[in-house]
Amino acid sequence: MGKSLLVLAAVLLSWNSNAQISYMDIVPDYFQSTSGEKEFDFNNDMISDLKFSLIILDPNADVWFNLATGDSIEVLTDPSQSNFLQQFDMGVSIPLSGSWKSSENLAVAYLTSGSPEGVWPGSLNKFFAFRMRKNGGYQYGWMQMSVHSKVNNYTLKDFAYQLTTGVAIHAGEFTNTGLAEPTSDNIFSTLYADGNLKLSFESECLETIMLDARGIEYKRVTGNYSELNLDVSDLPGGMYVVCVNTGSGYGFRKIVIP
Repeated sequence: MGKSLLVLAAVLLSWNSNAQISYMDIVPDYFQSTSGEKEFDFNNDMISDLKFSLIILDPNADVWFNLATGDSIEVLTDPSQSNFLQQFDMGVSIPLSGSWKSSENLAVAYLTSGSPEGVWPGSLNKFFAFRMRKNGGYQYGWMQMSVHSKVNNYTLKDFAYQLTTGVAIHAGEFTNTGLAEPTSDNIFSTLYADGNLKLSFESECLETIMLDARGIEYKRVTGNYSELNLDVSDLPGGMYVVCVNTGSGYGFRKIVIP
């Protein structure tokens, strides 16, 4: 059974709720360009949750990109296209109700007679929704995916899900601020040099949190500031996540300290 390589796995606390989100970065991004399968175990229970299958009979005319789910997981399908995965943009709230399905033969996209079908062909950095049954409820999550216009290759980047059952999640969200639409990491920039991490914000920042790949908080700074210098010379080298809250939105960025 193939498994994804999950290097960054962080459980991040909400700024203003008790909800927790498990976020996992697929490092490196998983890229598939030949016929084959890829399986993911989201909650590390040694049971496959999702299996992606790319079948290329003719790269220009006949390609099938399918998805199969495990027994305890469902994905949200497009109500206008039976059995096709529904697609979401960054920041859109994943609905708790809808056409949730569990099946061995769900469709991501098809290419038949040279004509691509479904909403995914040519889509970059979009999201689909999944939910996992737990203790009589559902944990809701998302996965980020890109699909080539001819459907003959795809990329999987990361995923996240709520640890608390029955709690909604936004596409692309892994730090829940309670905002209607989370923003991207473009609200701030970073510069690392000689043990110092400089953060510059488009608007005043209210709080900055820095966590390691296990989700352990190393630094937290609150206040009102447009720039922030963090002394990270005492941190061991590796992957970190910087989360910021500007009051009008939040952003996150992965940082590598050599």
